Amino acid sequence: LANRSRHNIITFYEGKCFTGRQLEVRGDCDNFQDRGFMNRVNSIRVESGAFCCFDHPDFKGQQYILEHGEYPEFQRWNSHNDHMGSCKPIKMHGEHYRMELFEACNFSGQCVEICDDCPFLQSRGLSKNCINSIKVYGDGARELNIKGEVQDFTT
Repeated sequence: LANRSRHNIITFYEGKCFTGRQLEVRGDCDNFQDRGFMNRVNSIRVESGAFCCFDHPDFKGQQYILEHGEYPEFQRWNSHNDHMGSCKPIKMHGEHYRMELFEACNFSGQCVEICDDCPFLQSRGLSKNCINSIKVYGDGARELNIKGEVQDFTT
């Protein structure tokens, strides 16, 4: 969850395995076509930071959270197609935060507290691979669409 760099950089590629035309983005980009790049993306490289990408322009449609790393084909970011139209960096404020992840809706069921990066939730004692509600505390609340409490991801 910690921001790895002050500058968020992501590069989109038309072809698989980082081939074809490319679009490098630093910050918000509300419409790839305005930068001369069609909405077909088959691979992505996140150089630094983390991004919320959307399959339509103007930050609409299906959202994909992409962290630092390489995504050589669209299935790697759990997409069913190669559409991508906009993106924005996920910004963190401060370094002190805490999250409570709940197995069930309305902050019930098994709960795991996270205070640092966690690549595998089951290593922290979460028995299932499904989270349905989250509480975020401290100055590390994400600037995305989530601040404070998020109750239900199923709707």
